Amino acid sequence: MKRRLPLLPFDRLTKWIIVLSISAVVLGTIRMATWRSAGSPPPAEEAARPATPTPPATRPPVVEADPKAAAAAVEILTRLLAEFHIRENLIHDSGSAYSATVPKEMPLIEFLSELRRRLDDVDGRLEHIKDDRVHSRIDADLLVDDKLARRVTLWRRSGLKTVSGKAAIIIDDFGYAYNSLVKEFLLLGYPLTISIIPGLDNSQQVAREAALTNHTILVHMPMEPEEGKYADDGFTILSRHDPGTIRLRVRSAFTQLPAAVGMNNHQGSKVTADRAIMKTVLEELKRQNKIFIDSRTNSASVAVEVARSLHLPAAANQLFIDAEDNPDFIRSQLHKMADLAVSNGQVVAIGHLRKRTLRVLQEMMPRLQARGIEFVSITDVVP
Repeated sequence: MKRRLPLLPFDRLTKWIIVLSISAVVLGTIRMATWRSAGSPPPAEEAARPATPTPPATRPPVVEADPKAAAAAVEILTRLLAEFHIRENLIHDSGSAYSATVPKEMPLIEFLSELRRRLDDVDGRLEHIKDDRVHSRIDADLLVDDKLARRVTLWRRSGLKTVSGKAAIIIDDFGYAYNSLVKEFLLLGYPLTISIIPGLDNSQQVAREAALTNHTILVHMPMEPEEGKYADDGFTILSRHDPGTIRLRVRSAFTQLPAAVGMNNHQGSKVTADRAIMKTVLEELKRQNKIFIDSRTNSASVAVEVARSLHLPAAANQLFIDAEDNPDFIRSQLHKMADLAVSNGQVVAIGHLRKRTLRVLQEMMPRLQARGIEFVSITDVVP
C-alpha cells in the first residue's frame, strides 16, 4: 500500500514560496556586491541583463555644408598646406574626405592654430580632433556653419622629403664693431652669408670669426649712390674713377678680406647702373675667380647682365627682409622669401646687422626650416 505525503496547507505553501523568493533575491544581491568590490565582471548571463540599458555614444547626425561654403573652407586648408610646402601630389580630396601626407616634423600646433584663425573668415572650424599616435594620423571634422564640409585626415610620415626650396640670406654691414650682436649672428646656427665692409676697424676680426664659425664671406663693397651721403675711405668705387683706380680698389678689398668668395655692393645705385664701370669691376672679379651678388639698390642695375656676358657667376638680391626695421614687416618678408624659394626652387635675400632682424630670424628660421625651406650659403645658389 502506497504512502501519501502529507499535504501542506495552502497558506503554509505560500509562505515557503515567499521565503524562498526573498532568499534568492538576497543571495543575488550579495553576489553582485561581491563581484563589484572585487573588480571582476559578473557572469555572462548577469552582464547580459543590465538593469537599465545605456545607448552607445554617437556623434550627432551629419548635416552636409553648402557646397560653395565647403569649397571655400577646403581652399583655405589647401592653401595653408601649400604654405607649409606640402606638394599637391600628397593631397587628396574625394568630395567628402580630405587627406594629406605631411612630414612627421611638421609643426602641427602652429599649423592647426593658423588654420583655425583663417577658417573664422568663412565661419568654419575644426571639431572632433583626434591625434592617433599609434597610426601616425590626425583626424578632424571640418565644419562650416556647424555643417560638415569634410572629414580630414593628416598622415604623418617620417622620412618624407621636406626640402621644397633653398634660401640664401646675406647679412650686410659687418665691420663697424665686434660686439654681442655680431657674435649672436655668427652663432645663430644657420648658414648665413656674412658681408663685410672693407677698411673698417673690425673688418678683419669679424672675417676671422666668421671663418671660424664656417660662414661664407662677401666683400660688401662701397659704391656711389644716385642720391644721399657716402664715404670715400679708400675702397669706395665712384663714377669718376678711371679703370685703373677701380681695379686697384677691388684688389685692395680682397687683400684685406682674402677669405671672401665674392662681392656685393653697399649702396651703389649710381655705379651699378653704369655699364662701363661694372664691366671693369666684374672683369677684375673674374680674374680673381670671385662671384658677384647685385644688391639691387637700383632697379635699373645692369650688373647681372654684364656679369653673364662675361661668364662670371652672379645672382641678384630678390628682396630686402628688413627694409623696414619692424618685426611684423620682417616676418612678412620672410614668408615672401619662403614663397619665392618654393616657386623658384631658390631665393637670395638680404638683411642687415640689426637687433630686430636677429630676433625675428631666431624666431622664424626654425619654423621655415620645418616647412621645407633649406637655408644655404650664397655659393649654393649662384649659377
